[in-house]
Amino acid sequence: MGTLDYADVTVQGYVLTNDSVKQIEIIINGVVIGTADMNIKRDDLAASHSEFANAGTSGFKLIAGKDRFISGTNQVTASAKLADGSTVKTSTNFNYNRPAINSEGKLDNLDVVNYKNEDILVSGYGKFDTGVKNVRVYLNGRAQGTAEYGIIRADDKNLNTGYEYLIKRNNLFPGKNTIKVEVNGNSGEKLTYTKEINVEKIPTIVVDAGHGGKDSGARGKLNGVNVYEKVYVLQYALALDAELKNAGFKTIMTRGNDSFIELSDRARIANEAHADLFFSIHHDYSPDSSSQGAFVIYPSYKVSSISESAIRESIDAAGYVKQSFISMGFRNRRDGTDQSISGHTLAVLRQTEMRSVLTEIGYMSNAEDLSKIIDPVFQKAMAKSLAAQIKAYFGM
Repeated sequence: MGTLDYADVTVQGYVLTNDSVKQIEIIINGVVIGTADMNIKRDDLAASHSEFANAGTSGFKLIAGKDRFISGTNQVTASAKLADGSTVKTSTNFNYNRPAINSEGKLDNLDVVNYKNEDILVSGYGKFDTGVKNVRVYLNGRAQGTAEYGIIRADDKNLNTGYEYLIKRNNLFPGKNTIKVEVNGNSGEKLTYTKEINVEKIPTIVVDAGHGGKDSGARGKLNGVNVYEKVYVLQYALALDAELKNAGFKTIMTRGNDSFIELSDRARIANEAHADLFFSIHHDYSPDSSSQGAFVIYPSYKVSSISESAIRESIDAAGYVKQSFISMGFRNRRDGTDQSISGHTLAVLRQTEMRSVLTEIGYMSNAEDLSKIIDPVFQKAMAKSLAAQIKAYFGM
């Protein structure tokens, strides 16, 4: 590529394969900056490389903003992921004439500090003489994600130095929250901006009674008669729903009767409601009737999440929930990820985008635990304790 002057750079090329290409990432100086447009027509290759099924549409292209590059030598890599899971990479180096730039930046709307329960757009600009590596956004000390960088800023001479990141409303806590933005340079430079905000909101909790309808869940024996998990998790869920409302929360139940709800629909209900916490209630079973106690399962993986901290915050919430189990006399069993306890990920935890926990409140197969599980007075006391811990977690 030789030497390029200070301007946007078109990164383009082709990938020839008899397989299909899923995506092509463009990497500049070790940082992924985006995914290239694919299936661009290449008549020259259709003629010269007809042995490849994709030759005629093998092209790709991405326009990289001029402020993505450092002065001097830069490396651009195209990384193509094929349908079979393999990766093909190619790189090129070039020199870039970048004018000297003073390190400076800003965070927009510093004077706006009061918000409702709403998504918050974090924006501003930042620049270094060596170029910007990335812009990281934090909320209350937790990583939210990496902002989009390279947006044209009219207040910075129309340079591509702007950044934007949307903090989702269900990341926010009632009351005081702190937003921090770190603009990181390619040579270790850093610009940091902090903003304290007040959020007026009532958190929404989705209460999920496991199983239901044709799915009876675990089975226990009471006076020689079979009893089923689906009955008692619903009773607990109804009790918790009432106590959460009394504590000042908004609530949504995935089921309020003996009906079967698909796991994907339970997650969809929470996602569409922008819930602040998904709380699933279950009772466990073991062929060993001496097994007893209560524990909390949290996600090891999410298909999509409202922030990078969703799993970490699920673990935090689980810690509060566990205190209720201990205070109510359940044996303290090990908490953990769905993968570590169940041997696989759990649909309602991986498909919900927000903080999520799945509780196992005692064993249907243990006489002592079952006596607690079926007791309406105990159910209400347990629900009241859980509501108090959830309220403490949200700082209400």
